Amino acid sequence: MTIAYYISPTAALDLDALSATARALDAVSAVSAVSAVSSDAPLLILGDDYTSGQNAVTLAAWLAPQTTRLRIVPEVPVTHTEPFHVATSTATLDHVTTGRAGWSPVAQTSDAAADVVGRRPAAPVEAAWGEVPDVVAAVRALWTSWEPDAEIRDEATHRFIDRDKVHYVDATGTDSVGQPWSVKGPSIVPRPPQGELPTVTIVGDRFHTSDGAAGEVRHITDVAGLLTLAAQVSA
Repeated sequence: MTIAYYISPTAALDLDALSATARALDAVSAVSAVSAVSSDAPLLILGDDYTSGQNAVTLAAWLAPQTTRLRIVPEVPVTHTEPFHVATSTATLDHVTTGRAGWSPVAQTSDAAADVVGRRPAAPVEAAWGEVPDVVAAVRALWTSWEPDAEIRDEATHRFIDRDKVHYVDATGTDSVGQPWSVKGPSIVPRPPQGELPTVTIVGDRFHTSDGAAGEVRHITDVAGLLTLAAQVSA
């Protein structure tokens, strides 16, 4: 059974403990050659509350070069974040991890989260989560706007890409307060190694992914829990 370890933003404040835990989990991981989130190796899910300043995508990128096999999945706040920036940051993460990244899009419904940006008020839970499928569709369209062989790096003709293999994107959606939005592409980041990063959904103590994996979630809420986990895995 696949186990996912969810690290809360509070627990992740101790970077030494977080690094030690990631490296311990990495030592027991075995990544599938087909998908970064489809094997039985554990997942490290980094929580993001959007208000504490702990950015899960940034933490994931920091952990990436410290690991070689661990599958790293940041929560990605999408209610107040532009879909284009979500797509480029997660695509970059997949490059940094060499195809070991996933992502877990999450909605923000609190006044504190809305106040961080100040662009619009907090939305009801149903409306905020209702926008998420539109964001996911836009992000996937941007990830795949570059074909797998779009990068040609032809020095003779001074071309980095084959422009016929980079495609226009015009994604639309409705935000959490009922306003329409649109995102134009292609992406400015080359296609992720996986093409599309697996989307991880967490419900209570279970998770499932867009590519069919599922398993248990163990929640690590403080630094003591992180250190205990690292010790248990290393034993």
